[in-house]
Amino acid sequence: MIGKCMVALVTPFTSGNIVDVRALKELVIRLLQDGVDGFIVCGTTAEVCTLSMQERIVIVDTIIETVAGRAAIWVGCGTNCTKKSYEYMQSVEDKDIDGILLVVPYYNRPSQEGMYQHFYYLAHHTKHPIMLYNVPKRTGAILENETIERLIENCPNIVALKQAFSDLSICHSNVVKEHDFKVLSGDDGSLLECLQNGGYGIVSVLGHIVNHKIKKIIDAYDKDICLYDEDEELKKMSDVVFKESNPCGIKYILAKKGWMNAFLRLPLVEVSDATKVAIDMYFD
Repeated sequence: MIGKCMVALVTPFTSGNIVDVRALKELVIRLLQDGVDGFIVCGTTAEVCTLSMQERIVIVDTIIETVAGRAAIWVGCGTNCTKKSYEYMQSVEDKDIDGILLVVPYYNRPSQEGMYQHFYYLAHHTKHPIMLYNVPKRTGAILENETIERLIENCPNIVALKQAFSDLSICHSNVVKEHDFKVLSGDDGSLLECLQNGGYGIVSVLGHIVNHKIKKIIDAYDKDICLYDEDEELKKMSDVVFKESNPCGIKYILAKKGWMNAFLRLPLVEVSDATKVAIDMYFD
């Protein structure tokens, strides 16, 4: 199952820099009540690069128990090392999840053939469906349409793409259409553009706080109605919340609401005073 309004979950931490399991459970329950139909667990927004294997397992188990089949659960397992990605996949292979998110390898910037071999190997070593994650702003590399099409044709369990990238032409590919391959926006500010190009839905950070607005845009579009004013509001929210690296802004807002602490793990730090002022003006 792939949700249309999926949230890329943050990881709450205590003042002692420990995963705050209670806050995580409470957050997930709130989001389920708000209509979220899927979660990306241990992704970028979760500060996954700072999490140990044991912490990842605790987080995944907590989400599975709390969701209890009420929404889709996709777990981020991608790294810039194929062996390490495989190890992360194996840690959730026997868990009750809906799929695995695999990001384009970052920092080492492999060629298209290197990316193909990386994803091909991983796809053939898991029983779970896979969602590719194209986010060149963070990875320094772009997974090109031709490589995506090649993977779709040769890996039946590669079923979706989180496209945090302005080029949405992959949505118009005949290969994508023939295989019922789903493209989701990876940017909150690009939701309507993704839908208009044939995309399926969104993996959202702002869904932590305005999922009802996001769901309204998607539901209206399914009825051939474009809510341009609501989409423009979503774009403005994105500009404010992502003034600094994600998830710093969204954690600040969630802390303001009293839902969790705003603690982050180094090298991330809390948003600057100037950004706090900008967020406070918009989210009073």
